[in-house]
Amino acid sequence: MGRKGSRGNRGEPGLHGKQGIMGPPGPKGEQGIQGVQGPRGISGTKGEPGKSISPPTVVISPMNQTVKENQSAVFQCSVSGNPQPTVTWLGKSNAPITSRDGRLEVRGLTLDEAGEYTCVGRNLLGSANQTTSLTVEAPPRIRLAPGPTNAKKGQNVTLPRCHVIGFPAPVVTWRKTPGSLPEDRTFQDGGLLTVGPAEKHDIGSYICHAKNHLGETSAGTSLIVWSAPKFVTRPPLTINKGPGDELLLNCSATGISPPTISWKRSEGAWEDKRMKVNRGTLKISSLKEADSGIYICEAKVPYFTIQTRTDLTVKAVECTSYSSLTSGDRKTTYITQSVQCDSNLKGWYRFQGSAGTRMPTSCPPKDRCNTHATGWLNGGHPTVADGRVTRQVCFSYDSGCCWKTTNIQVRNCGSYYVYYFNGTPNCYYRYCGTD
Repeated sequence: MGRKGSRGNRGEPGLHGKQGIMGPPGPKGEQGIQGVQGPRGISGTKGEPGKSISPPTVVISPMNQTVKENQSAVFQCSVSGNPQPTVTWLGKSNAPITSRDGRLEVRGLTLDEAGEYTCVGRNLLGSANQTTSLTVEAPPRIRLAPGPTNAKKGQNVTLPRCHVIGFPAPVVTWRKTPGSLPEDRTFQDGGLLTVGPAEKHDIGSYICHAKNHLGETSAGTSLIVWSAPKFVTRPPLTINKGPGDELLLNCSATGISPPTISWKRSEGAWEDKRMKVNRGTLKISSLKEADSGIYICEAKVPYFTIQTRTDLTVKAVECTSYSSLTSGDRKTTYITQSVQCDSNLKGWYRFQGSAGTRMPTSCPPKDRCNTHATGWLNGGHPTVADGRVTRQVCFSYDSGCCWKTTNIQVRNCGSYYVYYFNGTPNCYYRYCGTD
C-alpha cells in the first residue's frame, strides 16, 4: 500500500432536514406592571321612564252565554296589571279549571255544567275577579218508577215522583189510561200526583208528560187499588173423621188478582209430611186423634186478609157411635135390691149421668150395682195414644174378686171412655160404673 494523500477541498452544504419535535413550554413569566387608566368616556342618552306597578283588573267576554246541550262554550278572560298577573278559572265548586292564556272552553256541555264561572287575576299587589253565567238548554228527560203502586180502597195514594230535567223548565202534566183523571179526587204538585180516596176504577196506567220548546217526552206508571177478596169455596164449619182417614178441605177466593191461599192451625203442630196444601186444598193423610182442632184458611191480597175456619174432630167410630148407660143402680155404691143382668148387652157403651163416668178398676163388693156378680176392669184404662185395647173384666162374688172373667174392648176418647161389651158369662152378672 502507498502513502495517504492530502485532504481535498470542503464541498457545498447539504439540504436542511425536517423540523424536530417542539419541546415543552417554558415556565410562565412574572406579571407586568399595570398601565395608567385612560380618560372617562362620554355619557349615553337618558332612557324612557319604566311602567308603574298596578293591581290586576279582569274583564270576561262574553259576560253571559246560552248554549244547547252537547255544544261548546268559549269565554275569554283579559287580565291587566303590573307585574303581569296570573290567570285562573274557577268552576261551580270553586275548583280550578284548565285554561290557556285566559281562554276557557267547555265542550260537550250537559245540564250539570250550567252555572257561574269565575276568572281570577293575581299579582303581588292583590287579586281581582269577575263572574260569568253559562246557561245550558236541553229537551225534557223523565225518570219514573213503572210500579205498580199498591193502594187500599178508600185511602189516598201518591204515585211515584215523576223526575223531570230539562231547560227551560218543562211543563209537567199527568193523564190516565184508560179513562181520565177524576178532577175532584186528584191533586198534582209538579211531578207528584195524588189520587184519593182511591176507588176500584182508579186502577190503570198514569202517564207523566213533560214539554219545553226543545221537545217533549212521556213515561208511565201503574196503580192497583185493592179491596177485600171474597171466598168462592169454603170448607165446612165442622167435620168428623176417624183415625187413618184422609182429609180434603177445599178453599178458594177471588179478588182484583188471585189471592194467595194458605192454611194454618190455631193450635198444635203442623206436620209437613202429612199436611200439604195444593192450590188452596188442604190434604191431611193418615189422620190421628191429635190432628183434631181448628184449621184456618186465609186468602190474602195486599192490605186485606180474610179467614174461614173448620173444626176437625178425629175420633174412632166408637167415640161417636155408642149407647149410653145412665141408670144410677149400675153404680158401685148402689146396694142390690132387684137383681139385673147384662147378658144381652152387646156393642159400644159409655157410662154417663147417674151411672158414673167409667168402670171401676178395683174390686167392688158383691151384691152391688143391683146384681150378684159385680164386673170391674182389671188392668186399668188406656191412654188416647194406646188406641183400642183389650182388657179383662173380673166379676166379684163369694169366691173372690175374679170369680169369673171375660174380655172386652176399651178406647180412650179423650175426655171419656167407651167399652165394647159382648154380653156376660152368665146371669146375674153386670158391668158396674163409678166416678
